[in-house]
Amino acid sequence: MSCPLVPAVCAVATRASRKMTWTHVKRRARVEPTGESEADLLAASMADELAELRMWRDELLRPMSVLGAFDLLDSSHKTELARQLWSGDYLSSLRGLREGNQVLVEVLHSQVSNTYDRRASEGHLLHKQRLVDGVLMNLARAQSKFNMPLVSAALSVLASANQVPREFQTAMRFFFSGSLAVESWTDDIKELARPLRPACRYEALPGVAVAVMDNLSMNLNYHAYMRERVKVESART
Repeated sequence: MSCPLVPAVCAVATRASRKMTWTHVKRRARVEPTGESEADLLAASMADELAELRMWRDELLRPMSVLGAFDLLDSSHKTELARQLWSGDYLSSLRGLREGNQVLVEVLHSQVSNTYDRRASEGHLLHKQRLVDGVLMNLARAQSKFNMPLVSAALSVLASANQVPREFQTAMRFFFSGSLAVESWTDDIKELARPLRPACRYEALPGVAVAVMDNLSMNLNYHAYMRERVKVESART
C-alpha cells in the first residue's frame, strides 16, 4: 500500500522547481606548485645571460675569419683573384667576411648607428653596410698582408689606372691597409689578369678593326716647351 503523502510531496516539489533559478558555478582549477621560487628563476636567467656573454667574448677575442678573401700564398687563389677582377660583382664578394664574423658585424653596426638610422632612407642604410665592409677589409689585411679581398684588389687596379700619386697611396695604406695594395703587386696582378679577360660578348663586325666615338680627341707624343717667355707647342702623330 502506497503512502498518501507521496503524491502531495511530489506536487509541492514540482511547483517549487518551476519557481527556482539555477546558476552554474564554475569550479576553480587547482594549480599545482612548480617548486621553483623567484630566486630560482632569477638564477636560471642569469646563468643563460652569462653563457651568452661568454659566447660573445669568445667570438670577439678570436682572430677574425677571412672567409671570402684570397690567400696570396696560394698560386691558385691568386689566379682566381685575377680572373674575378673581370667579373665586376665586387660587393657580393664581401658576403663571406660578413658571414664568418657575424658577432663582430653586429658590434660594428651598433657602433656606427645613430638615432637618424630609424628614419633614414634605404640608400643611407646601405651606405652604413658598406662602411662596415670597409672595416672588415681593413681588419683582414691588418691580420695578414697575404689576405686579399677582391674589392681591395679592384681598388688597387683602379688607383693604378687613374695614376693616383704614389705618395697618396702610401698614406692610404698606412691608415687603411684594406684599401690599396702596393704598386708592385698591383702591376703583377694586372699582368696576370690581362690574358684571363673574358671574350667579348658581341660578335666582331666584318672589316671593322677600330671604332672611335664622335667628339673624341687625342694628343699623341705631345710636348710643350717654354723658352724666353714664349710657349711653343708641338704634336707629332
